[in-house]
Order: sequence, then C-alpha cells, then structure tokens
Amino acid sequence: MIKLHFHKNAEGKYNCPVLYKTFNHHTHIVAIRTTGNVYSYEAVKELNLKAGSLVDLIDNSPFQRSDIITIQDPTDGSTRELTSFSHVKNNMSAKVEKDTGGVRHTDATSRVMAQLAKSSAAPASATK
Repeated sequence: MIKLHFHKNAEGKYNCPVLYKTFNHHTHIVAIRTTGNVYSYEAVKELNLKAGSLVDLIDNSPFQRSDIITIQDPTDGSTRELTSFSHVKNNMSAKVEKDTGGVRHTDATSRVMAQLAKSSAAPASATK
C-alpha cells in the first residue's frame, strides 16, 4: 500500500504542487510510487519525461518510469465502458418501487397521480 500525498491550494481544493493546477474531472493525475507525491501528468511529462530527469519534483528522490501510477486519466475510455462496470457484468439491477412514501402532494398533483394510476391500470385490466 502506498500513502499518497495530495496537496491543497488556499481554497482547500486539491492541486498539483508544481503547476498549481487545480484537479478536476478532466485532469490527468499521477502519483510517484517511491514518494507518494501526486502531480498533474502535464507536470511529470514536461519536467520529468521530456527532460529525461526521473527525480521527484518535490524532494528530488530518483524513480523509474514504471513508478508513475495513473490515478485518473480522462482520456482513457475503457474506464467509462459500460460493459466493464461490475453491476452490468453481474447482471444486477436496482429495485424500483412506486411507493411515494413521505411525498406530500398538492390537490393538483394528487389528481394527476390518480389519473396516471387509472390510465396505467386500464390497459392492464383490459388484457386479463
């Protein structure tokens, strides 16, 4: 297990400690296995990989290319492929209930709901 070191900006949002780029859903985020420091991939690509200098950007600890761990890659479509989701693979589905439970209705919505109940019950009784 690797302890990751995320950095936050003054607003309390996670960011890259080198480029000060705030992480969001569209940021490619990586960590260095040997130190646990988390960076934007852009910082590691420009300052480590292209420069040929595989040292941690904060504490200058050496690492290998295989020590770069991808935490989030928005360009990797395989993570969004529906067939790879566990609930799809295991043929699981959510139980849908029509119980409105604690929902309070106005007079208008009560009439609409009653009309919907009648119209959905009518075809069912016609097929019996």
